[in-house]
Amino acid sequence: MYLSKNKLLFSQLVSWITVLWTAFGIFLGIVGIGLCISAMNGNYNVIEEDEIESHFAVYIAFIIVPGAFLIWAVRNLKLAGKANKFNSMFESDPDGVISAERASRLFGKNVYELTDLFDKLVKKGYLINCSLQNPDNPVFVLNNGAETVEERYDIIHCPNCGAPNSVKYGFIEQCQYCGSKVNMSVKKNIR
Repeated sequence: MYLSKNKLLFSQLVSWITVLWTAFGIFLGIVGIGLCISAMNGNYNVIEEDEIESHFAVYIAFIIVPGAFLIWAVRNLKLAGKANKFNSMFESDPDGVISAERASRLFGKNVYELTDLFDKLVKKGYLINCSLQNPDNPVFVLNNGAETVEERYDIIHCPNCGAPNSVKYGFIEQCQYCGSKVNMSVKKNIR
């Protein structure tokens, strides 16, 4: 798992609450503007004639202020969706190293846009256990919580032929001798 589920769920919850709150505010603003227009046309006597302009300004604010929060919430929800897309790509990777070029084709973005997006998602705390390395030819490295190379790999014996293989934790690789699948799903004690 390369998502910080708690961070992502909290962000999505706050964003959805913001969407609901702003939708209500925008609805009130639209209703208020409708009342002001009706009062200006003489259809309603709910608002005094000399107060119509001030009420109109308040109802406009009911649309603009929640609208700004709505834009923020929608952007946050889009970022959460992109974090999920990164996670899906990372989860399906067999060896723990993904070239940014390959990932950029999956995302439909150029490498620089994708690496900027990745940095933003890591800084927000949405993505964990992964990093971007090699600035000349960027690659995403998945580390499953390991901090050193020794914690990422272990020698296990192939269940088919018994030959020793260096396998990355959490990944399925092929035995270098017989081609059988070798799975290292149990991690060492990683802090």
